[in-house]
Amino acid sequence: MSSKKGLLDQIINSSFAGKLGVPQGEKLRRYKKGEPALNGPVVLGGEGRVAEGVRDFLDSDYQFIEAETDVKKGAIIFDATGLKKPEDIKKLYDFFHPQMRKVAPSARFLVIGTTPELVEDNEERITQRAIEGFVRSLAKELLRGSTAQLIYVNPDVTDLSGLQAPVRFVLSGKSAYVDGQVIRVDNTQVTAPESWDEPTAGKVAVVTGAARGIGADIARLLAR
Repeated sequence: MSSKKGLLDQIINSSFAGKLGVPQGEKLRRYKKGEPALNGPVVLGGEGRVAEGVRDFLDSDYQFIEAETDVKKGAIIFDATGLKKPEDIKKLYDFFHPQMRKVAPSARFLVIGTTPELVEDNEERITQRAIEGFVRSLAKELLRGSTAQLIYVNPDVTDLSGLQAPVRFVLSGKSAYVDGQVIRVDNTQVTAPESWDEPTAGKVAVVTGAARGIGADIARLLAR
């Protein structure tokens, strides 16, 4: 089956197929141990309550630059927890639109908001709910293997330990096939692994049906 799939990929991505008008598949950047998580630096915007914490826990592994810097970016992150009114949604467009053609292939777009159903103020709740629609629309517009995700954070969260793992996941090649999704983070405190390259080191996992197929792939993934 894999050989047939490989042959099909070669045919679809051949120059002959391109001349026939067959859409060419984008080679997605996948996770490889030891390689940088992103294919370029990170732009972080927004004036919400989590931006500083996100920069702090990513600073040792990622390079941050200003949005105006004329280089291809690997990720664009916006802290939308500070959006309180419906008209504030325009800030998302104003931030992301100029960056859409200034990113490297397989770039990551990430919005971090506040869990809407836990917001007491009506206008803020409506605004935070609307962010999901924006992110899903953004995901459909992106090209060359880029993805967009939304992470909703509990409004009572002060310890961002539970936010670090999902942020690192969506920024990395591990999320190559995840797009337009919503992830929710509560106020549970989480202990970070000793190495983000080996988050399952020292742990035991039981995988049923691991002799072949999906089970075997899952076992290999957990062991890497």
